[in-house]
Amino acid sequence: MNSRIPASPAPVPSPARSGMSAFPLGPIALLQLACSTLIVMAAFGTWAIVEMPNIFGLLTGGTTNLNGVDDGRDGLITLTLAVIAAALVVTGSVAGGRQRAGATSASLWSIGALICYTLSGAIAGYDWINISRIVAIQGFVEVTAGWGLMLTLAASVVGVGLSVVRLRQVPTRTF
Repeated sequence: MNSRIPASPAPVPSPARSGMSAFPLGPIALLQLACSTLIVMAAFGTWAIVEMPNIFGLLTGGTTNLNGVDDGRDGLITLTLAVIAAALVVTGSVAGGRQRAGATSASLWSIGALICYTLSGAIAGYDWINISRIVAIQGFVEVTAGWGLMLTLAASVVGVGLSVVRLRQVPTRTF
């Protein structure tokens, strides 16, 4: 009988040696995911605070908080855009890391995330301006922007900035 020693399996290259990291999300992608998370949380937060005074005892005063996702409002749109942006950031990081010529792919994913953050910020900015317009028309009702609307706008602006930075980091291909 011929006793053979089984051949050892081929060595598996480590991610560090192959040029691809084990965790494909870089710091900018993680910050973009944080922005998306904040926008999702803000969608469930207060977007407007309506305060009505007690007028000569006829109307009882009170405060009402309007959330972003109440009655299918704009918070649902920003929530959806944030989830799409997060998916684009993750997919772009993974796809861009696996392709050698991934510049075009990474650019498209980053542009998609940039568009989502821009639309989310535009919605929040429009709603904030609209709240100011309500105050000008309805003199006795005080309407102020809530923390959810402010957070949506701030996280969207930061998300746009991070998307631009990420686009600038994508290597360009020369022909």
